[in-house]
Amino acid sequence: MVVADGHNLVNDVGRYLTKHPSYAATDLDAARRYYREWFDIDRLAEATLGQEILPWRDLGIVVFRSRKAVGEAAYHMKEEAAQAFWARQAGNPNTSTVLVDVDGAPSGKDVGMDTAIVVYMFETAPRWEAVVLFTNDSDFVPAVWSLRRQGKRVFCASHT
Repeated sequence: MVVADGHNLVNDVGRYLTKHPSYAATDLDAARRYYREWFDIDRLAEATLGQEILPWRDLGIVVFRSRKAVGEAAYHMKEEAAQAFWARQAGNPNTSTVLVDVDGAPSGKDVGMDTAIVVYMFETAPRWEAVVLFTNDSDFVPAVWSLRRQGKRVFCASHT
């Protein structure tokens, strides 16, 4: 199974690309269009895992997201564009998105995202042997240790 912290992942990729020397010469409108129309998390997972992605498709790719805007600076998408972005992600093969929406949470905040991901991994644990977690968030470390103590193989895909 592949699990992605959607907003965290999009921001990490965007930050990585904006630090690349050739990015400075890139047309900002082209960068925005890339994220809105072409950047797909399933493609990133496949490129990261290579031919090894097939075993991870048993439960597919699950992307957790909120209602807030996506990205920063050159790759920022307001809420409406973000919703279209997440709808496109959910339409990709073997991919689904999970909206994490906590009643009463401040608007524009990712409240409950990490907890929702951890709960999902524990609830589905009987159905998988290994998971790849796409995030750059160290909040998941205790859950990863616990799942590993239970005999699960847990990997983290991150640029750091």
